[in-house]
Amino acid sequence: MLAGLGAFAGGLSDGIRKNQDLELKNRMLDRQDKVDARDSELHQMKVDELSNQKKMTVEWAELLGWKPPAAQVQPSPGGLAVDAGAQVMDTRSPGLVAPPAGPTMPPSEFIHKQVLTSDAFNDPDTLTKMAQIAGKYGFSDKMLPFLQQAYQAKKTGITDSFQYLLRGDGKTAAKFLRNGGMDIEGDLTPV
Repeated sequence: MLAGLGAFAGGLSDGIRKNQDLELKNRMLDRQDKVDARDSELHQMKVDELSNQKKMTVEWAELLGWKPPAAQVQPSPGGLAVDAGAQVMDTRSPGLVAPPAGPTMPPSEFIHKQVLTSDAFNDPDTLTKMAQIAGKYGFSDKMLPFLQQAYQAKKTGITDSFQYLLRGDGKTAAKFLRNGGMDIEGDLTPV
C-alpha cells in the first residue's frame, strides 16, 4: 500500500512539474510572439518612414524643377515598342532609334545642386512650400532646421561664395561673403 501511495505521489509531482513546464513554455512563447510583433511593427514603421522620406524628396525636387526620368520602353512580341509619349520605335534594328533620354540625376542630388546653384532657397514661398511638404510626411521637426540653415547659408552668401571658390574665383567669393555680413579682408585664395 505504501508503495502504491509513493507511486501516486511521484506521478502527481511529475504531473504538476510538467504542467508548470508547459505554462512556462506557453508564457515564453507568448512573450516571444509579442517581441516578434513589436519588431515587425518597428520594421514597418522604418519602411514607412523611408517611403515617406523618398516621397518628400521627390516632391521637393519637383518643386525645384526636377523631372522624373522618362518611362522605360518595353518591346512588344512583334518587335515594336511604345514609350510613354506613344512613339512607335522599331526594336528589330537596334541602334537606329534610341529612346528619349531623361534626367539621370537622383532627386536628392538635384536638391543639393539647387541649394548651391539656384535662388530657390532665397524665396520664402518656395521654402514655405517645402516646409509644408515636410509636414505632410511627418518630417517637420527634422527638415525645418535644414531649411533654416539653407536659407541662412544663402542669405550670408556662403553657398554663392562656395560656387566661385570651386571655379577658382576668390575675389568674387569674398565679395559675396562681405555682402552677407562677414568681415573679410582681401580676396580668398582657393586651395
